[in-house]
Amino acid sequence: MSYPSTTQEYLAYKESMADSHEPTRGGRILGCSAAMAGAAVNGYTLCVVSGAVPQITEAFRLSLDEKAAVVSVNVIGAMLGGPLGGAVADSHGRRYGLALASFAFALGAALMMMTPGFYVLLLGRFVAGVGTGLSGVLSPIYLSEARSPAHSRARL
Repeated sequence: MSYPSTTQEYLAYKESMADSHEPTRGGRILGCSAAMAGAAVNGYTLCVVSGAVPQITEAFRLSLDEKAAVVSVNVIGAMLGGPLGGAVADSHGRRYGLALASFAFALGAALMMMTPGFYVLLLGRFVAGVGTGLSGVLSPIYLSEARSPAHSRARL
């Protein structure tokens, strides 16, 4: 397959692809539901640790620095996931990016749930943070572009 070499060719190609890959109403509803759930999980992942810190501290006998790392490593992952979300959206599309964010959330949750120690817990929080960054970028983009006809774009 040859790719368009000029801007006009690209715009024509993009317009022809948009018409041929129009999602069904059910597909749009499912996609919007996934994007909104991603936004909810995003907030949950960032905030739930505040209630869990006392139990985590007791279970792993964490120092003050280790507690700070458990809380903040999620944000570090989100700082990496945000730019990655833009790149994934441009190269593979918004739906693929949302699926990747969902996978990162699930993997991070599994790592945190089955953690044998402090460093695996940090890894789980970091991976969930990458999902947070991906979701924080991709969910609003997907929701704003969910449409049936072009004149109703950004209405949900």
